[in-house]
Amino acid sequence: MLQIILALPYLLSLLVLIGCDYSNRNGQRLDAKEPLDSESLARQRVFKTLSDALAEPDTVYRLALQAEKLGFVLPKTIGQLRKVQELAVFCNLDEYHHLGGSPLKNIPGEIGLLTNLQHLNLSWSSVSSLPQEFSHLKALRTLDLYECGFTELPPLVGELTNLEELDLSINYLQALPKELAKCQKLRKLRLGLNHFNDFPKVIFELENLEELSLHSVYFKNPELPDKFDKLRNLQILDLHGIKVNYIPETVWGLTRLRELDIVRINVNGIDRNLLQLANLEKLSLSVGQIENLATLGRLTQLRRLGCDDSGQGNTFEMLREILPDSVKIVPAF
Repeated sequence: MLQIILALPYLLSLLVLIGCDYSNRNGQRLDAKEPLDSESLARQRVFKTLSDALAEPDTVYRLALQAEKLGFVLPKTIGQLRKVQELAVFCNLDEYHHLGGSPLKNIPGEIGLLTNLQHLNLSWSSVSSLPQEFSHLKALRTLDLYECGFTELPPLVGELTNLEELDLSINYLQALPKELAKCQKLRKLRLGLNHFNDFPKVIFELENLEELSLHSVYFKNPELPDKFDKLRNLQILDLHGIKVNYIPETVWGLTRLRELDIVRINVNGIDRNLLQLANLEKLSLSVGQIENLATLGRLTQLRRLGCDDSGQGNTFEMLREILPDSVKIVPAF
């Protein structure tokens, strides 16, 4: 269940890429020298086999390949598709479970030739390293490495200075490289279900972060640094299920937060702290963390409440009496 929740962003992006198979409706030859803008890119055909793409490389901007048909290595011929801006290598879910994972393990250095590449999705693959040529992907804006085999993130990721979204959920990471601090355009960072020795302090250097997910991350050192005030632009913070001794005071000073998940964190009496987050629209928590349910009624911007009541029975009925009808109340697990 937890893996499905963390996989939702990946599944949604993949459905968009696979399902939208449009050609240039006007039949016009598009400018080959410059990357397409987002609107023009969305109208392009999605090529679904490498052979079809290589047959007309000058028209390939979007490519979605099935991992089972590629084998262990992404072919070097991928480097011929110089105009591609979106690349996803996906695994059929039935085959994924049957095979015990995606067969794709290696990415060739030729991927560095795709200098127009903006979106790369290698989720649910067995890729565990990146070639040095990967650092040439200066246009890359989103990189999805959800549930791959990484035990460490290579320092070369710091060369991807236009990166805006990075998903490293469900890997085997114990630390993050200090070079990640160069990615100052990074807005979304997802690290769920990794096992870090310490909290990666490089995160506090990413001052433009708007979303940070630490969903069910295990920290060998359960002390979180009290430096969250560095992330003054943070709007979404997921601390669901992390095993820490306390929530740092600076978390409660993140006044731009719109979404917060603190379910199953061993804290209590946070009523006054919550009221500092006046812009919260979505909140997930465990009932035992607050002393008075009426506190939640004072969060005037709240639109969705996820609640783990730990079998306390009538909690949801009480919340429906306290909260306005505009607030959707759902179970949190």
